[in-house]
Amino acid sequence: MGRLSGICNFNGQPASPEDLSRLHGLTGTEDRLCVTDGTSMMERGGSTAVRHGRSAVVCHWEGRLDNSFAFAHLPGCGASATEAELVLAAPGKEFPKHLSNLIGDFSLAIWDGEDRSLWLASDYTGVRPLYFRWTALSEGPRVIWSSSLEALSRWAGQDELDPDYITEFLVRGAASGGRTPWKGISAVPPGCALRIRKTGIDTEYIWHPPLESETTLSQDADYEEQFRLLFREAVRSRLNVRGAAVAELSGGLDSSSVVCMARDVIRAGEAAPLSLTTLSYAEEGSTDAKFIPEIEDMCDFPAYHLTLRDDSFVSVESVGARLPAWWQMRNREIRQWMSGLGAGTILTGQLGDLITGNCFEGAEHVADDVSHGRFGRAVRNATRWSRAQRQRVYPILSGATQLAIRRRIDLSRSMDFRRTALAPPIARRAVELTESRIAEVHRNASPGRCIRLGGLLDMLQVRHLQSPETLRPIVWSHPFTHRPLVEFMMTIPTGIVYRPGEPRRLMRRALAGLLPKAVLRRRSKTAYSGAFRRSLMPMVHELLRSPAPLLLAEGGFIEPQAARTRLEHFTLGLECNEAQLRQIVMLEFWLRARENRQEQASERQVEEGRCGALQECERSL
Repeated sequence: MGRLSGICNFNGQPASPEDLSRLHGLTGTEDRLCVTDGTSMMERGGSTAVRHGRSAVVCHWEGRLDNSFAFAHLPGCGASATEAELVLAAPGKEFPKHLSNLIGDFSLAIWDGEDRSLWLASDYTGVRPLYFRWTALSEGPRVIWSSSLEALSRWAGQDELDPDYITEFLVRGAASGGRTPWKGISAVPPGCALRIRKTGIDTEYIWHPPLESETTLSQDADYEEQFRLLFREAVRSRLNVRGAAVAELSGGLDSSSVVCMARDVIRAGEAAPLSLTTLSYAEEGSTDAKFIPEIEDMCDFPAYHLTLRDDSFVSVESVGARLPAWWQMRNREIRQWMSGLGAGTILTGQLGDLITGNCFEGAEHVADDVSHGRFGRAVRNATRWSRAQRQRVYPILSGATQLAIRRRIDLSRSMDFRRTALAPPIARRAVELTESRIAEVHRNASPGRCIRLGGLLDMLQVRHLQSPETLRPIVWSHPFTHRPLVEFMMTIPTGIVYRPGEPRRLMRRALAGLLPKAVLRRRSKTAYSGAFRRSLMPMVHELLRSPAPLLLAEGGFIEPQAARTRLEHFTLGLECNEAQLRQIVMLEFWLRARENRQEQASERQVEEGRCGALQECERSL
């Protein structure tokens, strides 16, 4: 993964030598630097383009573009044009409209010298993050940006926490939109282009969820053919990389589909990575163990099995630096191993469950029938769902009716704050933050698609798919986020995607013959709950043994006694809402690590002061 960084002084003054030196430190040693009109931009591992006119326009690009062929007709965009050059080919500098046509994983920075505007943008998935800090100064505002939150926050010397970030993390394990742990530092929201000028920041959306669109084809075979074509394109575009590539293989339907499609694409000569190696995570007692060898034998790629250790998920010493982060130790091991392979990309199966309809209930399916007045059919489908899920018919029909009438996704309904140990004011604030992210569905949209769209929007808003900083320069790549595939799956009828007792109906039918039958029929998937529990247990015991109060309780975020009760229940194997308790434990140790860093920094300052005073005394003598 490349790295972008820059500094823009809107008073037109160039960056000072000190600022340029610090800017250089954000990216490393092998960088390109462009300085114009008070704006300094550095880049490592991406592409740069400069367009000259009355005033220069500069673009720094980091990422992958899948549809460069669509811009070949634009002036100056031949076969050898870089991604940055394609971006600057926007007719009349219509950047937002032009960026909305780009398909791929990217982040970018554009300085428009004529308009004196800075554009920062990220594709709709937010896989490649971009952070910035706006500072109001007497001589004019300044903006600093970087694709590294750790580097930017250290340069800015920012150590004041954003309480809304902590609140959202405690509820969901991540924060929405552009929020980061640090006040004054924001992330470019997925699917947005920020236009930053001297007067302020305007947000332009370069992707809109397909709320109103609906795709209908004449027969089931047409849906299956379109799914195969789009999924093949998704895998092929991610295999067109320099050097080697790696694909996660868990034995589940999603990762297995990616690996098997990669085999077909490579054999057909449609992509030619230096090599493709599968990466599997070995856990004792995992139900995946019997499925992984079937895919490995079928595809005959080199295979690497990484054994999950007790600290692979999280540990006292491994909770993230400037951003709370899981899987730190595992990611470090992956980075070291992949560096030896010369590989920079990992293909994953993430988002596959949501896109292909593996985790939904019957209400949204039946809601389509209710909204169209097909009440007899609604009852029949509800009855099929009740048999498939072994539950009563009435809740399914009731939920379908409410969804058909309400036609909106209320994300706050999924949270039970009584089981989170949140302090009452924080619980109320969590509801406010969640309700601000309610996705309203247009009246013309199918109510049966509401839940899938809501899940997609929620995952994108919390930037769940972005590559972790500990993997740099390795980058995640998710074929199931391929925009044409996502938009197709989100606009077709619910009954095509899945049916009662037939999860992933379309995907299974479309990929029949590509996967081994045992994998194609698979319904369950390992959740690594054993690894989670083993990692958390020593951390929980440490919290219970320590006489010191929890920092989260001191800050007023959680009720100390309720949290302690849940921690005790965890050690006894009792119900404790473990999924949310993980977030409390993670954030508590992350805050403690931050406090330790502050104490160490203070001690260093004191020691440096003593040394300086001693040297001054010696000189005076």
